[in-house]
Amino acid sequence: MIEGDLVQPRNRLAGWRMVVVLGGGLAFSIGIAATQPLQRGSLLVVSAAVAVVLIAGMRAPRAHPTRDVRLADALPWIALFVVGCLWEAAMALLGNNDTWPTLSVITDQWLDQAQYRFVAAAAWYGAAVWLIRRVSR
Repeated sequence: MIEGDLVQPRNRLAGWRMVVVLGGGLAFSIGIAATQPLQRGSLLVVSAAVAVVLIAGMRAPRAHPTRDVRLADALPWIALFVVGCLWEAAMALLGNNDTWPTLSVITDQWLDQAQYRFVAAAAWYGAAVWLIRRVSR
């Protein structure tokens, strides 16, 4: 970071935090891939990840005050949520089968395989990290 003519040293801890975050994501993805969906093992993996995030969030210092989110920034997320809810409701009412599939019916065939569960968990974790980093700037 350059401030005037002075060059500020980069925070070394920030690099280690990213290594820990990426390592946690890898461990989470492997844990999800190694367990069967909707079983005790996958519940424990997800519960452990949630506990780590909650503890880290409660212990994290508040670096800057929160700011209000503009409606224009939130509209795409609201629209995605509404469209997803409408899709799920409509498909459930129309039969929830291969002709009228809900999202879970579409994804079940892939999420039954460990390598796709790994990719899905890594993508989910990556999206969460991206969103948190975007919001905390």
